[in-house]
Amino acid sequence: MCTTHWRIADHFMATFPTAKLDAKAIVVNGEGVITAGGRMAWIDLVFEIISTLSSPTIALSLSKEMVVDTGYREQGFYHQFSPKKDHGDALVVKAQNYLENHYSQPISLSDLASHTFVSQRTLQRRFTQALGMSVIDYLQKLRLHHACQQIEVSTRSIADIAFNVGYQNVNAFRKIFRKEYGLSPVEYRKRFAIN
Repeated sequence: MCTTHWRIADHFMATFPTAKLDAKAIVVNGEGVITAGGRMAWIDLVFEIISTLSSPTIALSLSKEMVVDTGYREQGFYHQFSPKKDHGDALVVKAQNYLENHYSQPISLSDLASHTFVSQRTLQRRFTQALGMSVIDYLQKLRLHHACQQIEVSTRSIADIAFNVGYQNVNAFRKIFRKEYGLSPVEYRKRFAIN
């Protein structure tokens, strides 16, 4: 078991298909090898090594002395959606652009297929081939990305933000948000809000 930075997880798995990757973990200590997944994860790595070679009590004491948060975190808290457009499928890029410009509006697969002049089945197939996810999954990630940006910089209510990015059901938004980021929208705001 190992980890790496969330941004290169897909490339890592394509390069090392037999590796057991936990891309959500910041540090993985498994089978005699400790891996860390983030530019600043070396700090977490140091505390893991100290815990392993001495004791968790010493590592905790040192973290308090250094004012370093060693509480539970995962990379999912920090993950940002960065759409890929270098896949070479112009039809999918056209669909992506449409979704990026209309994500806050109700969008059906039928509407998107009409906009791109192909059948729903063809659109779904090409989208999955190019991006490794369905149209609906892509739209969901896009909406959540914009929700995160609004949560970070505004004081608007979570319900207002959910509606603003295209969710009609706030409870469904909260559930999907937690599944994607490992935090509720309120917890996310407490951790990342600029204000």
